[in-house]
Amino acid sequence: MGENWSIEHCDVTKDRFNNPTPGFQLSFWEMYYDRYLHQDNYLPSRVDILSTPRLLNLLINRLRRRGINYDSFDSDVQEYLDAYMKKNYDAESRDYFQKFQPYDEMVVFMKKAVSRCNGRCHLFTIGQSYEGRLLIGIKIGTSKHHKNNNNTRKRIWIDAGIHAREWISHTTALYLAEMLISGYTQDKFIRHMVDNYDWYILPCLNPDGYNYTWTTDRLWRKTRHLDTKSGCLGTDLNRNFDFKWGCSSNYRGSRPYSDPESRALVDFIKSSVRKGTWLLFITLHSKGQLVLSPWGYTSVKPAGYPQLEQVGKALTDAMSVRHNNKYRFGSAARVLYHSSGTSRDWAHGVAGIPYVYTIELRGKINDNWLISPSNIIPNGEEMWAGVQAAIRTIERLSHIMDDGSEVVTKL
Repeated sequence: MGENWSIEHCDVTKDRFNNPTPGFQLSFWEMYYDRYLHQDNYLPSRVDILSTPRLLNLLINRLRRRGINYDSFDSDVQEYLDAYMKKNYDAESRDYFQKFQPYDEMVVFMKKAVSRCNGRCHLFTIGQSYEGRLLIGIKIGTSKHHKNNNNTRKRIWIDAGIHAREWISHTTALYLAEMLISGYTQDKFIRHMVDNYDWYILPCLNPDGYNYTWTTDRLWRKTRHLDTKSGCLGTDLNRNFDFKWGCSSNYRGSRPYSDPESRALVDFIKSSVRKGTWLLFITLHSKGQLVLSPWGYTSVKPAGYPQLEQVGKALTDAMSVRHNNKYRFGSAARVLYHSSGTSRDWAHGVAGIPYVYTIELRGKINDNWLISPSNIIPNGEEMWAGVQAAIRTIERLSHIMDDGSEVVTKL
C-alpha cells in the first residue's frame, strides 16, 4: 500500500456518503488523501481519492465491503492536468493577474512593484527554503506619522502558498500588495492603511513545493524536504509549528520547525519587531471559502474570542458581498476540522498576535485545486474587500494612537 507512484494514468474515485453515522472512521483512506478526515464534529459528504491502477480494485473492494457508494472518473488524470497547465500557459497575459505565475515571476513582479512605489515599499527576506530558494516578500508602509517607526508601528502579516498546490493563494497575496501600492494616491483609506501600518506580504512560503507543482506534480501539497530517518519526502508546513504539535495524520515533520521554511517565519515574526506590535496575521489557503479563527487543535474558543469573531465576521461579510459569493466564518476546529501545529494557532497562541485568520479562498470541492485563472481577479477583489473591513473593525475595537499605543475596547 505504500508504493511510490506518479500521477500519470491514475484514477480519481469520488466517494459519497449516504447518511453517515457519527464515529465512522476513515483511517484507511489516509494513504490516499490527506485533507478531509473525520474529526470530532466534522464529517464530509464526499472525499476524493487518487489511486494507482494497481490499487484501485483493492480500494473499490474496501468501499463496497463498508457499504460506501462511489463513482470512478477521469481514467487519465495526467491528461486532464496537462490540459489545465496548457490553458494557463496560453492565457492572455496583458496583465499579471490574468494567469498563474511561477515563483521566479512572482519575484520579478515584486521587484517591479518596488521600483514604482515611490519609497513606500521594499523587499524583505526571511530565510531560505530547503532547496535554497530565498523566501522573499514585500513590505509596504510609510513612516509618515511615527517618529519611532521601528518600535511603535502596528504590523500586519499576510502569507500564502504554505501548501504548494493552492495556486490561487499566491496570486491573491500579490493582488493585495498591488492594491496597497497602486491605490495609495487615489484612495484616502488606502493611504491611511499604508501610512499607519507596516504590511509584510510573503506570497510563497513554500517555493520548493510550488516549483514542483509546475514541473512535476500539480497536486503536490508539502515541502520537498527529505526526512532521512523516516524516509518521508515532504513536510506539511502547516503542521510543523511548535504549538500543540504532534496530533496530525499529515506528515508534520520529525519535530517542530524541522523544515527551514517554518523556522524562518517564526524567527522573523519573533525577532524583527518588538513584541506586541503585530496586530493582524492572515494566512491564505484554498479551498472552501471559509474564514477560520483559532483554535484548530481544540473546539474550545480562545480568550478574546468575541473580538476575533467580530473582526472575522466583518471580513467574511465583506468578502461574501463583493461578488455575491458566500464565505463562512468560525473557529477552525468547529467549521472545518481539528488540526495541530498550524501557523494560525502558533501566531495566536505563541506569538500573541490578537487577530489571526486562515482564509480558505475560492475553489469548489470537485475542482481538485485546479481553479481557473479567471478567478484570480475576482478572488483578489473579495480578499481586498475583506482586509479593508478587518482594518476598519479592528480600529473601531482598538483605538490605535499616533505613538503606536493601543486602547482595546472590551466586549
